[in-house]
Amino acid sequence: MYRTPSKRKQRVQLTFVYSLMTLAVLVIVAILVLVMQGYRYNAHDGRLEQGGLIQFASRPEGASVTVDTASLANRTPTKITATAGVHTVTLLKDGYRSWQKNVKVIPGGILWLNYALLVPTTPEIVPLAQFTSMTGAITSHDFKSVLVKDAANTPTVTLFHPDDDTFTPTRITLSDQSYTKAAAGLSEQFSLVSWDDDNRYVLLKHTYGSTEEWLVLDTSGDHAVTNVTKALGITIRSAAFRIGNNRQLYVITQTGEVRRVDLASMTISGPLLTGISEFSQYDASTLTYVTALDQPTKTRSVGYLTDGARTPLTVKTYTDDGVAPLSFAIARYYNVTYTALGYGDSVEISSGNLPASDSGSPLVLKPVATIPQVGSAKRVGFSPKDARFVYVSTDQSVVTYDLELQALSRVTFAAAQSRPVAWLDMFHFADTSGVLYEFDGANHQVVIPGALAVSPALSPNGKYFYGYVPSASGAQLVRVQLAQ
Repeated sequence: MYRTPSKRKQRVQLTFVYSLMTLAVLVIVAILVLVMQGYRYNAHDGRLEQGGLIQFASRPEGASVTVDTASLANRTPTKITATAGVHTVTLLKDGYRSWQKNVKVIPGGILWLNYALLVPTTPEIVPLAQFTSMTGAITSHDFKSVLVKDAANTPTVTLFHPDDDTFTPTRITLSDQSYTKAAAGLSEQFSLVSWDDDNRYVLLKHTYGSTEEWLVLDTSGDHAVTNVTKALGITIRSAAFRIGNNRQLYVITQTGEVRRVDLASMTISGPLLTGISEFSQYDASTLTYVTALDQPTKTRSVGYLTDGARTPLTVKTYTDDGVAPLSFAIARYYNVTYTALGYGDSVEISSGNLPASDSGSPLVLKPVATIPQVGSAKRVGFSPKDARFVYVSTDQSVVTYDLELQALSRVTFAAAQSRPVAWLDMFHFADTSGVLYEFDGANHQVVIPGALAVSPALSPNGKYFYGYVPSASGAQLVRVQLAQ
């Protein structure tokens, strides 16, 4: 005979069921949280271990992925949670050379391997343009435009866009009125200097005899040229576009003064800095500088000047004979400001907040790393775009420090380098012979054999690689298709 359970018994049953459900939910949530944080059960050791997430991507996509000896089911782009420690990652794709790298997985961390650039097994080199000679090429900051200089003594340049499937170059000839004609018997040459931050204007230097003049070329429209030297009537030792305003330049005069030039009104400011050997820009409102040797005190210094400030802030002063290489750069990576100070054969990397240069507030820098024994540096700086890597370029090598992974890498070249390495994107650079390297020197590839010592270019979408090779009549611009 069925009897209705007592209310007390019903309450006990309900309490048990609800408690069990709550416990189950908590256990499931805990398991999911552990899984999201990379925890996995290691059946071999019989314990729970925290791994890390690896994100894979390649150009072109569709490469198979092997981590150590385990092959992933999915092709790039894909991801996996791997155990903490060192792993060997291999990417393979039919018709392409293998890509391999040893990586370290940190417990709970995310490792982005999203920069793998695959090169065809046998690159097909396609000729694009012929030149009588080749003296230089510079790529815009967004990597979408390249300006090429052929014979140094001709007032002509060639503009092309690496992403274009149909190669349609634009040949630009500087008007006779835009530069000073060299007198009979005097040599002359035109050289490319830099692009502006908005990727429209290009700074050129025209040398005739022992005289230099600086020109600004508009690569759009009717290709107007502004002769800055002639318009201002001053001798300029070096110049650069102001970040954030392509209608202004910073220049160093013959007397070592840094001044600001307004190209719209063609006016020049008073001295912003004096006794300067070289300068660079951190952002639109901060100049970094290195002073020339002060003969009476035998001192040099590095520092920065904030826009609108009355005085600069000296970061460090050295007493020497002025021979040792000295450089200073500032950049920002993931909301942290870093400085790179190169002196002699070492580079000090620090982090900290930069007060206005005339604020009187102390500058407090925290040491991050020291790059030792780099040799005589041609350039100390940060990689383009996000500034993840500090790099030191010398005659025989390039040294990089990865701010993300806190790892130091060194690449020694087989031949002396005639120029600093050329960055092709945020992760790849090329040496003077056109060999392609990743930031840490891994997976170096000869894409175009026998390339000239002119900066190559990589299209932003990773589809084309451009280089320059000798030809019977001078030099050729060629390209290799890396992806469909």
